Amino acid sequence: MNMFMNPIANKPPLKPRMRDIARQAGVSLGTVSRVMNGNTEVAPDLAERVISTARQLGYSVPRASEGGELGTIGYVVDMDPHGTLMDEPFQQHFLCGVEQAARECGGPVVFASCGPDLLSGVLPSIVERKLVGGIILKARITTPEPWIHALQAAIPTVLLMHRTTDHAVPSVTCDNYEAMYRALMHLKALGHTRIGFLSEDERERTTPHHIERRDAFLQLQGTLGFAQNPGYIQTPVRGRGEELEDVIVQGVRAFLALGRERPTAIIGAADVYALGLLTALPSHGISVPGEMSVIGVMNTAQCEFSNPPLTSVSLLEEELGRAAVELLQKRMALPRSTPEHVTVGTRLVERMSCIKNNIK
Repeated sequence: MNMFMNPIANKPPLKPRMRDIARQAGVSLGTVSRVMNGNTEVAPDLAERVISTARQLGYSVPRASEGGELGTIGYVVDMDPHGTLMDEPFQQHFLCGVEQAARECGGPVVFASCGPDLLSGVLPSIVERKLVGGIILKARITTPEPWIHALQAAIPTVLLMHRTTDHAVPSVTCDNYEAMYRALMHLKALGHTRIGFLSEDERERTTPHHIERRDAFLQLQGTLGFAQNPGYIQTPVRGRGEELEDVIVQGVRAFLALGRERPTAIIGAADVYALGLLTALPSHGISVPGEMSVIGVMNTAQCEFSNPPLTSVSLLEEELGRAAVELLQKRMALPRSTPEHVTVGTRLVERMSCIKNNIK
């Protein structure tokens, strides 16, 4: 018996390419590409011939192209420079919702980060290698839009908690208008009529969600009968070398400079601002919630353990993840359909940072 193996003879066969499928099936490369990306405009008998040939050659066929079950999808995240994004429970809830919905629809989820791909100007390897039938992208403000458009051109894509400026890529985001409505109505029920709003002006890095919440606050402030004052909206600019705490202190000082007309409650554009207020207000002699009620947005884990525990509007991250899977499934079935933009509702979580207003 020969104990030596020929390394060439035992080398695994090369992975078939789409052009191999096209040649074997007698169709164009474009037809193969459309079938593999779930394009329903291909004639059923032609699509079946492509899929059958692909299987014969050992090509990994995305199950979504066969109709019915979802098949394997990718959850791609643009990590922050320190790679801490997925360490946050808030972010993990998105993935949990995506995974649960995908499992119910008959397909697993492949997780990948795209930071290195962005630097190299290439698409994620799970896309290049045809390992998934669609992508849910958790982008950041700084994720380049040309790269997002290139991703969508290659594979059905849905953005999660992000939108492109041209709205050309399907997306799922929270309902920021409803978030402000819930916060304001809660404070109104407690007798507050002078409400402040705190965010920051980050110039080119300002998150669209904070802008949407500010605009919703402005609109609802009048329609719901709250007192209106330009000083009730504070968005300080963070100077060079300044920390977030410095921005929050600027906002607090501006609110208190209004004297007897100062707000009796403040809504933070996100929990990070509201949590900062819980420290900054007492340091300026204002007790929370005795003299100032505070509400945040996002309902992050820190809200439970702050002093006092922070009332916050939950964005229902798991529901957002589930909605992204549902939208992606539709997109995979009809990749050339008009891009849809879905918003998911919110829920107010009451804690101890808001009480009935006793200040006239």
